[in-house]
Order: sequence, then C-alpha cells, then structure tokens
Amino acid sequence: MIAVTCPYAPFFGIGGSNGIEWRLIVSAFREFGQQVQHLYVSYEDALRYFESDDVEGVWVCGGMGIPDKGYYPSAPLLERRFVVATLADSEIEIEQLDALVEFRVGIHPDVLQVLQPQIPLALQRSENLEEIANHVLLASLFFTARIDALITEESVFNEHLSLVPRAADPTQPIRFHRLFEPVFPKILFKDQALRDRFDEALKKITVSLIGDG
Repeated sequence: MIAVTCPYAPFFGIGGSNGIEWRLIVSAFREFGQQVQHLYVSYEDALRYFESDDVEGVWVCGGMGIPDKGYYPSAPLLERRFVVATLADSEIEIEQLDALVEFRVGIHPDVLQVLQPQIPLALQRSENLEEIANHVLLASLFFTARIDALITEESVFNEHLSLVPRAADPTQPIRFHRLFEPVFPKILFKDQALRDRFDEALKKITVSLIGDG
C-alpha cells in the first residue's frame, strides 16, 4: 500500500483513470511480481500511517518534510512544472517571485506546501496570497479576474480547464511565467531492499511507458 498525497490529474485520479504517474508506479511494482494499491490521504495522515506500518511507502513532493533517517527515497518520478499564470490581456509582467506581493495571488494549499522552499517568505505572509483547496474554483477565479495571478502546476491546471464554467471563459489567452525550479516527487520506503527493487524496475519501464502516452 502506497499513501499518496496531492492526488490530482493527470498524475493521479480518483475513479475513472488513475493517472500517468500511478500507472508508472503500478508497472514498476509489477516488474518484480508485486501488486500495489493506493491510499489517498493528507500528508500528515500519510506519515502517521507510515509510522504505524499501515503502508509500505509514502509519496512525497518538494517542500513536504522528509524524516531525517530510517527512510529510503526512491528515484525521481515525473517532473512537476510549477508556474505563475496570468491572463495575457492583463499585460502583467512578472520577472521575479518577489513582485507577486503586489498582486492578488491564488494558490492551492498543497501547491504551497510543495513550493514552500521556493516561495519568498514575504509572499507566504502576504494578505494578497489566498489559499483555496479547489483547483477548478481557483481557475474560475483566475479567468474572472478575481485574482491577478495563479500559482499552479501547469499540467494540473490544463487538466482542470474542461471543468471551468463557460461563463468564466476558460478559452482566454494565458501567460505562464516559469519562475520555479522543476520538482520531482519520490516515494519514501522503510525497506531499503524494496526501494532498490522499485528503482531498478522504474528505470527499466519509465521510457517505454511515457512513450506510450
């Protein structure tokens, strides 16, 4: 059992499709004859289950705190490309993250947690930074100019566009300001041998799986 936080399409999904990263994880375990299941929980619950041996691994990303010892991180999984999105018509120019303090900025709490090491402290403490735990609502506020900028993961943002109400006009041109370093999630294991088998299998199948789309 792998505890997964931030279970968002296209990387993960609840019902219908499990997403490209979960398929990658399942395929890696299958390579050495193991079946794996997911448990979508908060990061705090994931670590609690880990401590009580209810799960064999915990998916972690970016600024999520990793215990100092006794855990073995896997090889990197799929790249997360975090961006600052603005409407093209707004003509907002953002060359550095510090400049966002002057604007109304929306962010999902999970994104904030992942990006915490990269987001300036002044912005984290700013009254203009609004945390909303709903990607579709954030996109709707963005397209209706209720917020000036949106900090998001590019693929997750694009995946949720089809759910944004037409009245918000999600077809408006967007500018993505790529001001963040790429982030690669990993799986924390307690069993080093299990981690090593997973890494070996992951290396073997990653290229072919991504090539299949």
